[in-house]
Amino acid sequence: MWASIWKMIAAWFVKSAWPEIQELLITVLIQFLEWLFKKLQKIWGNWYEHNINKYVQKAEEAEKRAQESKDDKEAEKYEQVAKVWREVAMDFLRENESLSKKLADLMEKSGTVVAEKVSSLRAANVFDTTRELKLMHQENFLTLPPPDELEEVK
Repeated sequence: MWASIWKMIAAWFVKSAWPEIQELLITVLIQFLEWLFKKLQKIWGNWYEHNINKYVQKAEEAEKRAQESKDDKEAEKYEQVAKVWREVAMDFLRENESLSKKLADLMEKSGTVVAEKVSSLRAANVFDTTRELKLMHQENFLTLPPPDELEEVK
């Protein structure tokens, strides 16, 4: 009798509960990825802002020295230094735009990959439902023994 009840519970789990668990997993994993990418974007943005400000400041300092210089050769040297720092800042800006696009693409693709991978999981790949309901490859983690092995509640 318990065996047939257990088979009914396992069948219900595979048919009804597992699809809901999959949807929940997809939602939670996508939310985690969104959170992670926002954190990475913030870290990247802070790093980018710090560096671009540093490059612009160095260009401005060189321009100021060029303007203050009484010697034409020295002024030309500082103008060249300022030009190099402006080029560094522009290169950095272009790299940032490119990497930002790649990060956005990666975020979009990762959500799709998560949904595909979790949707392709079958309950039999994750849970052992033959004698007891437990996660595969895990010992003593989320194990529900069959009813005939449960102690009676007093």
